[in-house]
Amino acid sequence: MKIPMCDLEKNQKEIQLEVGLWEKIWRRLFYRRRGVNKVPRVWSNRELKKIGALLSGSVLNCSGWCDEDKQGGYYRDYFTGATEYHVSMRELRIYEGEDKAIRKRPDVAIDLAHPILPPLVRRYDIVLCHTVLEHIFDIFTAFENLAGLSQNILIVVVPWCQRVHESSSSSDIYGDYWRIAPSVLKRLFRINGLSLIYINGNCDFHASTYYLAVGSKQPDYHKDIMQLSPSCIPGGSSIYW
Repeated sequence: MKIPMCDLEKNQKEIQLEVGLWEKIWRRLFYRRRGVNKVPRVWSNRELKKIGALLSGSVLNCSGWCDEDKQGGYYRDYFTGATEYHVSMRELRIYEGEDKAIRKRPDVAIDLAHPILPPLVRRYDIVLCHTVLEHIFDIFTAFENLAGLSQNILIVVVPWCQRVHESSSSSDIYGDYWRIAPSVLKRLFRINGLSLIYINGNCDFHASTYYLAVGSKQPDYHKDIMQLSPSCIPGGSSIYW
């Protein structure tokens, strides 16, 4: 007895729908119970603490409007040798809280999508940019600006394998444009006059993959950081089924 092709196709579609449904349920349960969505942030924070403890000088956190590390701490505490520490964002913003509006004023107003002002060129010894570059369409100008702000060290954290989470607002100029490979990071550092002295990435089951990279304009002074760099970095393939 032959089964009509239309029935076979129907059964295959039903199976696919059922498998897809169970996959969605499993993912939600896994994420809620294991906190997988927090894994790359926790990993990158641990890396930053390790690197920050080896550096000294003036620091600029160019990672948006806040300095919170999303684990109850602040990035300024990661840089124990900081002589000064500033936080930047594009402009003054007002956020509506439960009771009243919250005004957030940056220490330094910087828009990475446009040329930086001359007084800020090479103003800081260390510049940190955590998961911001992927949200700027003109990533080449943004990276050039980050390199221009620093006298020596530039630290960037970027996603490689991560779900897209751009804003639904048409007026929001910061979308979710890029996923940045290690080879891209290496070239961005090189064309902006920095030597890559450290790069690493997390490799966790069914979690997003972040890369943390450190570039220097004076690489000979940072042998201690270079020695920490792993010989092989993950490619993020483990998050696929």
